[in-house]
Amino acid sequence: HIDDFQHRDRYILFTYLCNHIARKVRKGEQAFLREQFDLMQIYIPRKIFIIDGKFNHGQFINIVDTGSKLKAFDWLQDFIQQWQSYLLEDLREVSLLLADALVHFYQKEFDQAITLAESIYTKDLQIEMRRRWLILQANYEKGEIQFLENSLKTYETFVRRKGSAGSLIEAHQKASIKVSYFFRKLIRL
Repeated sequence: HIDDFQHRDRYILFTYLCNHIARKVRKGEQAFLREQFDLMQIYIPRKIFIIDGKFNHGQFINIVDTGSKLKAFDWLQDFIQQWQSYLLEDLREVSLLLADALVHFYQKEFDQAITLAESIYTKDLQIEMRRRWLILQANYEKGEIQFLENSLKTYETFVRRKGSAGSLIEAHQKASIKVSYFFRKLIRL
């Protein structure tokens, strides 16, 4: 009966559902990843996240991230091909580069993921943070410990600078610093 709701109400409902599931996944409840993917199968064809004819780039990247984690690479190829034209033109190229880098990362092609992520130049904070974090993750997977220590310092400086400039939500800043702290602990194990 989801089609009985107005578009705005469907958008609000699915945003809440996606955020709830994302919190569950971040808490380690990986079974919810499949729930997220199943939910995507409902809202994507109904264009629920298409606002004013455009797909929010953050939501687009989240879909690619979820599909990549589930190894749904064929489905992702179709998704990207079908929906890329709905991305804002000024963010389309960097969004697609980040999407491609994520796919390569989850295919364990870390060098390709790093190359793609390093080729992204943007002022969009969300893409920039994800780009930097992906490079850190890929280098961790490759065992590049020396590089990681230096990169973590740069990442923390970036997060603090953006946080003090008011560009970053305080909760995201604290979470990023905390994750960076635990990343350092992993390196030292």
